[in-house]
Amino acid sequence: MSHKQDWLSVVLIILLVPVTILIVDAIYPIVKFDQKYAQIILDALLILIAVTCNLKFWKLKVTFFNTDHILKQVLNMIPLLVFMLFFGKFNNLGFPKAGWSVFLTVLLIGIGEEYVYRGLLMAQLEKILHSKPFLVILISSVSFGLIHIGNMFNVTNKWVVVAQMIVAAASGMLYGVLYNQTHNLSLAIMFHIFDDLPMLFSKSTATAESLFPKQQLVQFLLITLVIFAICSLIAFLQLKLNNLHFKKHSEIKI
Repeated sequence: MSHKQDWLSVVLIILLVPVTILIVDAIYPIVKFDQKYAQIILDALLILIAVTCNLKFWKLKVTFFNTDHILKQVLNMIPLLVFMLFFGKFNNLGFPKAGWSVFLTVLLIGIGEEYVYRGLLMAQLEKILHSKPFLVILISSVSFGLIHIGNMFNVTNKWVVVAQMIVAAASGMLYGVLYNQTHNLSLAIMFHIFDDLPMLFSKSTATAESLFPKQQLVQFLLITLVIFAICSLIAFLQLKLNNLHFKKHSEIKI
């Protein structure tokens, strides 16, 4: 495959989510399914398209499970766990506000988006960028953040979505480095599901838009950018520490 074809594959993988959204929007007037199942249908179709394209065209290796170096995997989970606690992901949990459909929605979102943006996209970028893992993770994370732009159609205050995209890209940096270090996509999927838990278990009906500090717009956006910078720095340091550890072991073997 040529260099241009490699980059074309990167673009196609990034576009999998928006293209799937367009397909679902196109079939809705024909099928007219219940709107509460729209996200389930979207992510099930995304997984089907992504897996089919990979098997037929890209043939990229995606590692869903890995039981090697368990301690290293646990240590690499710590930054993401701290990130979740910082955002209070577990502070507002109550009884489920919906049944199996919401649980399935959260599960499929985690599997679909992680398979595309951490599994396929990072694998394809690694073929092109080789020894630049941080750049691979950065491109994957920014792409992951940008797919949330579609939420602008659902809110009045568009800056809510800008903030959401930045925070999603920040979490993507930590998902990306976790997958890079552990080769265990199931861990990234698990944390992605945790990240979406407030949609499944919530005591409050407050929306992101209602919580957005309109009078402190600039400050809030700056905070999200700082969060992205911190997560990027953490990802960079995790990569560096792993390289130092690898070099030390190589020197011992010599």
